[in-house]
Formats: sequence, C-alpha cells, structure tokens
Amino acid sequence: ASFHANRREALRAELPEHAMAVFFSISLQTRSGDVDYAFHQDPNFYYLSGFTEPNSLLIILKDTQQNDTISYNELLFIQAPNVSKEIWTGRTLTIEEAQKVSGIKDVILHTELEKYDMPFSKCEAVFVYNKKSLENTYSEEDNKYELQQMFQKKLTEAGKSAANEKRLSTILTKLREVKQEEELRMM
Repeated sequence: ASFHANRREALRAELPEHAMAVFFSISLQTRSGDVDYAFHQDPNFYYLSGFTEPNSLLIILKDTQQNDTISYNELLFIQAPNVSKEIWTGRTLTIEEAQKVSGIKDVILHTELEKYDMPFSKCEAVFVYNKKSLENTYSEEDNKYELQQMFQKKLTEAGKSAANEKRLSTILTKLREVKQEEELRMM
C-alpha cells in the first residue's frame, strides 16, 4: 500500500492548484451471455491504488478537503460485496480490505456516490483520465457504466466539465518513466 500511496503523492505534487484527478477502473466486459472476459485492471488505476477490482472510482485532490465528518485528499469508491453473486463471480473486497490494499482511508461504497457531496466548487480543474468513459451511454441491467454516469451527472450539475486529460496523461507518463524499486519487484 505504501508504494501506491507514494505514487498518489507524486501525482498530487504535479497537479495544478485546486485540481481534482479522477480515475475509473475498468468495467467487466461480457463475452457471451453470462460469461465475462478475464478482468485486467487499468494499469494507471492499479499504479495509483493497488486495487484490482472492477467498477471503482479513484479521486485524488491537490488540496485537502473538509466536510462535516472527515478531512481528505483522496477517495476510493468501490462496489459493494454481493454474497449471492460471489458464488459465481468470486469474492469482492470489503471497505476495510480495500483500505488495507490501497492505503486510502476514505473508501466508500459506490452506491453512496450519488449522495456524496463532491468538492467540485473548490476545484478549478477536474481532470478525468480516459474521459471517453464519461461519454459512454451504454447501460445494461447490471449497470456496468452506472458509476461513470453518476459521476458525470454530479459534474454537470455542479456546472463543471472534464478538463483536458492530456495534462493528466503527461503527468502519469512522467511518473511512470522512471521505475521505483518496488515497481520493478512487482513486474
């Protein structure tokens, strides 16, 4: 978890003032009927979070934010464990397990995103990695893109739009060019 926490700090240091960086994990893709393709996490999402599950959202803020109960500069939204589905899909991490894996103390079930008060008003730029994920209107009964749609709705309601993702890609490329010792061991 410390490697991924250090990578988030390095990204945060490169972000412009009052910025938010947003990363969506890869969603499961249906191969045929009820069979999914093998899941492989987005490398940048993993690099920053260490989290290997689908349907997740990572938010990294340049500035520490304060709400009624917590002070935070990073949030991880994860899918809720579903015991009846896990018999077929495999076990899903709990909030506590996701905190341990990622080193992020503020892990929230993504079903809470709609109610969560995002600090958009305090952000001058909202950088969304792979902005095309927000443009995807495809939806199935299992709501594979529900998380992206919820985030886009909140962003639009706040009168914001996703900033130029090229800047975020440039920062990530710079960070990933020189491999850390821990990263070499993971390879």
